[in-house]
Amino acid sequence: MKKTTAMMALLLTIYAAVFFYGCTNKSSYSNSDDAYINYATDMQLMYHIGGNAPMTKSDKGYYYIGEDGIVIFIDKETKKATPLCSKPNCTHDDPEACDAYLNLTQKPDTLVGAHDSAIQYNDGYLYALCGEYDKSYINYNTYLMRMKPDGSQRENLTGSFNFYAFEWFIHRGYFYCSTDSSVIRIPLDSPKSEPQILYKTDYYIKSSLRAVSQICAYKNYFYFTADERNEKEEGPGLSIKCINLDTLEINDIPKAKGYQVFYNFFLDNTMIASYYDKNSDENVYLKCDLDGNVKESFFTIAHKDNLRYSTDGKYIYGDNCVQVTRKDAEKQIITVYDLNMNEIDSYVPPEFENIVCNYINPQDNEYFIFESVDDNGERILAMADKSQLGSIGGETIKFTELCKLKWAEKKDSNYYVEGQARVE
Repeated sequence: MKKTTAMMALLLTIYAAVFFYGCTNKSSYSNSDDAYINYATDMQLMYHIGGNAPMTKSDKGYYYIGEDGIVIFIDKETKKATPLCSKPNCTHDDPEACDAYLNLTQKPDTLVGAHDSAIQYNDGYLYALCGEYDKSYINYNTYLMRMKPDGSQRENLTGSFNFYAFEWFIHRGYFYCSTDSSVIRIPLDSPKSEPQILYKTDYYIKSSLRAVSQICAYKNYFYFTADERNEKEEGPGLSIKCINLDTLEINDIPKAKGYQVFYNFFLDNTMIASYYDKNSDENVYLKCDLDGNVKESFFTIAHKDNLRYSTDGKYIYGDNCVQVTRKDAEKQIITVYDLNMNEIDSYVPPEFENIVCNYINPQDNEYFIFESVDDNGERILAMADKSQLGSIGGETIKFTELCKLKWAEKKDSNYYVEGQARVE
C-alpha cells in the first residue's frame, strides 16, 4: 500500500509539470532515428520529464533508473532488461554489494529517503547525480558521477558542489542545473571549474522550494521557468525565459494576446507554445521561433479537454492524464497525431491493478517503455513496439513485460541536511 501511495504521489507530481532519454567512437554518432536531436551530444528531450530524465538512450539500448537507485539496461537487439551489474551470481538485492546501484542524491524538497532518479548518456558515458555524507556524517556532498556504459570506471567528476542541484542534464559539452534561485553550467572538459551562473533571480522566497524550474535545452537554446517574488510578494512574478547559448543573451518569452505563453515541445526549428484564453475557454497552441516569438497559430482545444502534448519528432502524442487525475475521465487514452495534428490512432497504455495513469513520454521512434504495476502489485518495466501505431484503434497497446523492479529493500541513510551551502 505504501509503495502504491508513493508511486501515485510521484505520478501526480509529474503530471503537474508543464514540460516534460553507446559507443565512444564519434564517427558512429548519428542523429536519432527521427533527426529530432543528436542523442549522443544533446539533452535527450524524448526522455526529459519535468526537469529530470529517469531514462536515457545509447546506440546499444536504453538505461532506466528507478527510485531504488538500480540501473536497468534494456538491450535494443534482444529486448532483455537486466541490472547493470557484471558480478557473477549477484542477486541484485543488496545495494552495498551490487554494481547496478547508484548512491543517488536527494532533493531537499522531498521526503526523507526519497531519491531524484535521473540518468543521461552523453558522448560515450553515463552520468548521474550522486550524493553521500562526509566522515563527520554532518555534511552532505553532491557531485556529478560519470561511468562507462557497462557500469564500470565510476568517478566523481566534479567534486562536491556547494549548492543543491534540483534539475539537471548534459547538453553539448556542459552540465546544466538549476539551484534554488539560479541556473548554472559547468564545462565537462573542466568539471572542477567554478560554475558559471547563467541566470540569478532578483527576487526569491527563501522559504519556498525553488524559484527556477522546468529547465530544458533544444539546440543552442536553454529554457526555464522563473518565479521571482519575495516573502512580501514583491517582484515580477512568473515568467518563461530563454537563454541563447551562443550569446548568453536572456529574453522573456513574449506573451500572446496578453496571456503568459508556456513552451510545450519542439518540432524541427519550431517551439510549440500554448496559453489559456479565458475569454474563449480554450488552450491555444502556437508555432514560435526558438526565441519564443510567435510565428503562427497551430491548433486550439477546449480547456476542459486539455491534453498533455509531447513529440518524438515523427508523431505528436496527446495524453489525457490530467483529465484522469482530476477524475474527469475514467481511463487514460493516448491520442496519436501526425505532425500536422491529424489524428491517426489512439491507444490505452498497459492497465494494471491500483494504477490510475501510466506516465507517457514520447521516447524514440521504435519503442515505448512503461513503468507500471502488474496484477500481483509488483512494479515492472514493459516495452511496446511503435510499429503498432496506426492500427490499434483505441485498444490497449500490445506490450512485453521486461523485468520486475523490486530488487532490494531500501537501505538509505542519505538524509537531507538543513543548512547546506548554496549558490546565492
